Amino acid sequence: MLRDMLEKGVIYLSGEVTPRMAEQLGKAMMWLDAVKRFETVNLIIDSQGGSVVAGLQMYELIRNSSISVRGVVYRRAFSTAAIVLQACHKRVAFSSAEILFHDTRAEVRVTDSEEELAEVLKSARKRQQMLYRIIASKLGKPIEEATRFSKLEMCMSAYEALERGFVDEVIDLIP
Repeated sequence: MLRDMLEKGVIYLSGEVTPRMAEQLGKAMMWLDAVKRFETVNLIIDSQGGSVVAGLQMYELIRNSSISVRGVVYRRAFSTAAIVLQACHKRVAFSSAEILFHDTRAEVRVTDSEEELAEVLKSARKRQQMLYRIIASKLGKPIEEATRFSKLEMCMSAYEALERGFVDEVIDLIP
């Protein structure tokens, strides 16, 4: 089924964003670029988010792709999946879809030393700043406003996301 979708220029991004998902997206994009059959590829998104690192890798891959990617939010694009959506050349969402941004959460172990904890925190803050820059660029606003927005952890309807500039169009059918 997934191969059939790929041959029609459709990539389905569903579930948790993981390094494996980023790898699969990379392979799919390379294949689609090699066959040069499609002017635009549809990236169907239904994800609760996941790994920030994997999401940023996917963001860079899509943003720098020679293929035009239309991100289509089917049910939800939460957290890292909402960032991946922002890389798409055209961003659309079904009217019932929801989009959510929030601050990064870092995982620590109780056994971590103070130095290890400091490194985890430093790394998480660095990634968070990258996410703020992405949000700010899409909003066309200063990074301080993107920071405030991200801290709200607001789940937006497709129409609210359209008003705020996170999607370009609300749809009922995939074009």
